Amino acid sequence: MLRSLVGSEMCIRDRYQRRVRGIAHNLMGLCFRLLLLAAAAVALLTAAAPTNHTDAVLTYHLPDDPNPDRSQHCNDVTADTSDSAAASWWSANSWKYTTSWAGGLCPAVYNITNNQYSPAGVSKVNLRRMGKG
Repeated sequence: MLRSLVGSEMCIRDRYQRRVRGIAHNLMGLCFRLLLLAAAAVALLTAAAPTNHTDAVLTYHLPDDPNPDRSQHCNDVTADTSDSAAASWWSANSWKYTTSWAGGLCPAVYNITNNQYSPAGVSKVNLRRMGKG
């Protein structure tokens, strides 16, 4: 014969089952979110294809202000990835430039070079800060 549960025993049993179902549901939701995040990261990294005259030379720029009338400075980067040191530097740093920077060098309105340098030991990477003249 089956034993019937008293009200308090039913509450304990149901509470445990709801908790287990809730944890499983939360884990599935978390896994799905992580999968979407990973897919978005891969899409961002693969979408950053070179937009320049050769595949080996990559150029990106970012004005200080998106409004050209207010922006007084622009930063740009050029990396010749045919050089192994530059390719290694680009591999480690490209995330900084390919997500929010536009392809190409700073527009011609920024015609004064305020600062120009290459990272230590990487002569084929050039970083510039340009100003309006």
